[in-house]
Amino acid sequence: MSVSQLANTPMEITFGGRKLTVSRMPLSELYGPAEQRIVSNYRNNMLSIASTLTGKEKMDYLTQATRDIPSGAALLAAAQDYIGTPEGYFDLILRALSKHQKIEEGELLQIITTAKQEEQVMMLSYVMGTDFEVAKKAMEQAEEDSKKK
Repeated sequence: MSVSQLANTPMEITFGGRKLTVSRMPLSELYGPAEQRIVSNYRNNMLSIASTLTGKEKMDYLTQATRDIPSGAALLAAAQDYIGTPEGYFDLILRALSKHQKIEEGELLQIITTAKQEEQVMMLSYVMGTDFEVAKKAMEQAEEDSKKK
């Protein structure tokens, strides 16, 4: 067994009172769908705005907007931001769990709402391949920062 296979061995995690099997996600699976969603949303918004324009104004807008489609580091940063949203978190966990068991969106929503915060951090940190203690400290720091506001 390779080191990469060993590091990605499925693990049982208690999440919202249920024992679920999950694996770490490779970077392409972690960020790829988020990046695709961001580019797709950008293009849809671009086309929506373009539909209200005509002639040279439309052509100039489409030319500039096409150049501005996020890519590279900007796209990666946007994908990271998306994963940090409730929708991105839900999408990521759904994809990670669906590899090992059949789970419906409504079922996952119920599990997430009953899961303890520590379980959520553990699930997310495992799926993303980050250290649980580091993730927990980041969560605690974010909570402290939000109390200061």
